[in-house]
Amino acid sequence: MKRNKLFDKVEWWLVAFVFLLGASIALRSQTALIRFFSIDDAYYYFQTARNFVNGNGISFDGIARANGYHPLWMLVCFPVFALANLNIWLPLRILVVIQSALHASSGLFLFKTLRLHPSKPVSLVLLSLWLFGVNIYRVSGMMGLETGINAFFMTLLLYAAARYEQGEPLKLGRLSGLWLVGILAALTLLSRLDNIFLVGFLGIWLALKRSSLDRWLVIVDILLSSGLVVFAHLFLFRFGDTYFNLVPAMKFMVVLAALTHPLALLMMGASNRDWFKNSKSWWTLLKWSVGSLVASIIMYVGIVLRLPNGGYSRATILLHGLLFIVTALGLRSILYLTQRPIAELNPEAKKPIFLANFSWQPLIKDTLAFFVPPAGSLGAFLLFNRIYFSAMMPLSGKIKEWWSSLDTVYGRRPGSYLTFFGLHRNGPWRFFTDPLHDLSDWLNSYLHLAPNLLFYTFLFLLGITVAAILLHNKTSRHHLTQFAILPLSVGILFHTGYYMMTGYVGYREWYWLSQTLLGLIILGLLLAAL
Repeated sequence: MKRNKLFDKVEWWLVAFVFLLGASIALRSQTALIRFFSIDDAYYYFQTARNFVNGNGISFDGIARANGYHPLWMLVCFPVFALANLNIWLPLRILVVIQSALHASSGLFLFKTLRLHPSKPVSLVLLSLWLFGVNIYRVSGMMGLETGINAFFMTLLLYAAARYEQGEPLKLGRLSGLWLVGILAALTLLSRLDNIFLVGFLGIWLALKRSSLDRWLVIVDILLSSGLVVFAHLFLFRFGDTYFNLVPAMKFMVVLAALTHPLALLMMGASNRDWFKNSKSWWTLLKWSVGSLVASIIMYVGIVLRLPNGGYSRATILLHGLLFIVTALGLRSILYLTQRPIAELNPEAKKPIFLANFSWQPLIKDTLAFFVPPAGSLGAFLLFNRIYFSAMMPLSGKIKEWWSSLDTVYGRRPGSYLTFFGLHRNGPWRFFTDPLHDLSDWLNSYLHLAPNLLFYTFLFLLGITVAAILLHNKTSRHHLTQFAILPLSVGILFHTGYYMMTGYVGYREWYWLSQTLLGLIILGLLLAAL
């Protein structure tokens, strides 16, 4: 009986051990303390916080105002560095304890999220990987950057979202529970501003939960429409200077495409799997094609108004429109012909709903409940930046975009498909791409095949295997819905694409914490499905 009780609490023992192990650094020598914060970027936070509490404003050098930080971690640093007047080392010791607590707590919420469905042994394996994995601990539990608080609020947000999907919104009413998830989304966004993609797609997913629309199709439409903008530019201009010169216009086109084409299909009643049952298929396809054409025209007009002096490619707009019609309508045709059990993924899906007959009230309530907190907090932060710094976004990100205009010591723009999609060594997906690179390089040393051929082969086989395991039965497909795997994956793909596909240079390993988190969740679902 005692052994069973100890096993029931083993996750707490692991979490406590990791916290105490990390926090013990705070009691060690000054040399050990300095080595704990191994990244000099952390000292930007520390020095800026010191200047602020000493009355020099938000400034790194005490003279010029500087906003190259993520707000939530800086708010933590302000009161901590107010204690520097007592002892110059005291703030660093306190931050060690705080970061150790954040890393341990993020592991606990990851465990609680996985524990909602997979078995406890699987959840414990994933908890151990998160807590004791060297690369994960280095990023989340050390450095002194915003990574710890980012990991904490990401895991807490995913736990709250999974509870909401289960119909258990943290012992609150349904709408109050969604407001709470929205508040956690706001804190996640303020912990790192590039979490906007993850927060945005998770919000769409949860807001459509009570809707008669098929939220799987809605999110896939957004991914298709936005991704095809990038593909059209890549197809026409490869990795040349023209492509990267068109990146500002391409970013705006991605935003327009994410709004216009999916909305056109939604208004025409196409965002539901059962659309063939109540209409003539070819006539319906024709109507949807016309709707997509109108969306392309609206997108073109929007680009002309935004960029009246040029700087965009008309050919990409035309190619995007054609590709979207083929892919979006082809997807629906395949779903119809194969009769895939998509309804099991979204049991709320009903008969096709056209705009005139659509019930907007539940969707509006849920959308406001989730998006008001993150939109309000982000708007307040941007307004503060505009007033105080005369620039809405952090200057450091803008500088790294400037670096991408030339090949510099800070990095180079993508020159191959591997780097373009973030599949290179030490890239965003390194937790599974690096082992594949090692295996393919080792085999290729004997086979002498074309470069990266084996890697692409292994990557394809891995993708097919993962999809087959996760989709092979009703329980696995149910887990995909409960853990919101589709919106998380699409949001993180957008996050990766923002850095890799726009030529952004100077990115660092702690940018990819969300990719690691998603990989661990999928690994847990795979182990549970075996």
